[in-house]
Amino acid sequence: MRRRVLRVVFGAVGLAFMVVALWETWDLSRHSVLPDPRVMAAAAGLILVGLVGAGFSWLALFGEGAPRRLVADFYMAQLGKYIPGGGLWQAAGQIGLATASGLRAARVAGAFVAHGVVQLTSAAFVGGFLVAAGDLPVWIRLAAGAALLAPLLLHRAWMEAVLSRVAHWARRSDGELTAPPQEAILHSWIWSLVPVVTFGFGYAVLLNDLAGSAGILRTAVAFDMAWAVGFALIPFPSGLGVREAALLVLVDAPAAAVIAASVGLRLLAILSEMVLVAATRRIRS
Repeated sequence: MRRRVLRVVFGAVGLAFMVVALWETWDLSRHSVLPDPRVMAAAAGLILVGLVGAGFSWLALFGEGAPRRLVADFYMAQLGKYIPGGGLWQAAGQIGLATASGLRAARVAGAFVAHGVVQLTSAAFVGGFLVAAGDLPVWIRLAAGAALLAPLLLHRAWMEAVLSRVAHWARRSDGELTAPPQEAILHSWIWSLVPVVTFGFGYAVLLNDLAGSAGILRTAVAFDMAWAVGFALIPFPSGLGVREAALLVLVDAPAAAVIAASVGLRLLAILSEMVLVAATRRIRS
C-alpha cells in the first residue's frame, strides 16, 4: 500500500515536471538543427536499450530472487531528476520506493552507494580508451589511461569501510549499513556497460549526422568520458553543462553541433523514460 501511494504521488509530481522538461527541451531544439529523423530513430532505439540495461544494473545489486518491481520503481525514480532539486529527489525516490517494496533501508542505502560507483567506473573505463587518441593533449591521455583502472574501485571492502564510517557518524550501530556482495556488484557493473555503450553510440550517431568528421567510435568513447566527468563533479547530471564542456575539448566538432546533438539526446532520453515508466507500471512481483 505504501509503495502504491509513493508511486502515485512521486509519479504525478515527476511526470508533471518531466512534461515541463520535455517542452523546454523541444523549445530549445527549435533553435538547433536536429539530426535526420531516421538517425533520431536509431539513436532512440539505442537509448531505450541502454535504459533497460540501467534498470537491470540496479536490480542486480540485490542478488538472485530480488523482486522485479525494483526495475519498475527504478524508472519511476528517474522522474525525480526533473523535479527542482534533481538528484536529491531521484535518490529519495530510488531509495524510498525500494524500501516500500519491503527491503531493509540499510540494504537499499548500501546498494544505492554501490550503484553510483558502478555507474561512474563503467563510464570512466570505456572513456579511458581515449588514451589511444593521439591528437589529444598528453595530460588528457594520461588521465584517460588512469581511467582504465577505474574498475579497481569495484572492490566492496572500501565501500564497506565508508558505509561503516557513515553509520558511525549517524550514530548507527556498526555494520547496519552494508555494501552488496562482491558478486552482485560485478554483475551490476556488467549490466551498467549496456547504457554506457548505447548512450555513447546514440550520441555519436546524432553528432556524426550533424558533423560527419567527428567519427562515431571516437565520439562514443569521448561521450562516456565526458559523462563520467559530469557525474563526478555534479552527481546525477540531467541537463546541459559540464558534459558538453568536456565534449567540446574531446571531440573535433563545431560547438553548435555538439550542443544540438546533446539537445537531441536529452529529448530522446525523456521520451524513452516515459515509455519505460508506462511499460513497467504493472510489474508488482
